[in-house]
Amino acid sequence: HHHHPSDEARQQRFYAAQVIWDESMARVSSIWLQQHPRGRLLVLAGNGHCHHSAIVGRVKRRLPQQHQRILSVLLAPANAPLPPFTSSDLVIKVPRAQAR
Repeated sequence: HHHHPSDEARQQRFYAAQVIWDESMARVSSIWLQQHPRGRLLVLAGNGHCHHSAIVGRVKRRLPQQHQRILSVLLAPANAPLPPFTSSDLVIKVPRAQAR
């Protein structure tokens, strides 16, 4: 008989992994922005990492004086509804690529 972790334990591990990823991306992004004050940085990440409490908010926390330089952009399929928790500064609806 094997012991399987509970759904709650799995969710906690998933959340911890998300936070570690977001913090890591925010740290690297913040360092780059500080080293390139006139530069523009584009971070490509999934929707779960691009809302205001994820990478974007964590960069703003590190660089509060530069928050006007930081926007979240969600690329969403043109024919699909937005996720219910969407909180991006800009949403771009993109058509689905056609198979050749």
